[in-house]
Amino acid sequence: MIEYFFCGDKLFLRKNILGKSKKRIIYKGKQEQFTSIKRSEAIVNAVKMLDTGNIEKAYSIITLFGLSAEEILENGASYETVMGLGIF
Repeated sequence: MIEYFFCGDKLFLRKNILGKSKKRIIYKGKQEQFTSIKRSEAIVNAVKMLDTGNIEKAYSIITLFGLSAEEILENGASYETVMGLGIF
């Protein structure tokens, strides 16, 4: 937000700078929203989601990381579930 103000007969503009607390809150929100995940963690999470029946989230992780059927099967997912996704 930009503020305009007069000092005598001159016009000045000033950017509104965030305080420490607001910066911390915004930064914390960004970090919680975009968590970092490793490929190995993604494989384990995808297998857990497939086993519990959460197919949509598992599908999104598989396509996001480009996981292969072999990687998922090696980590314990059932063959029927993996082939039932229809993406391999």
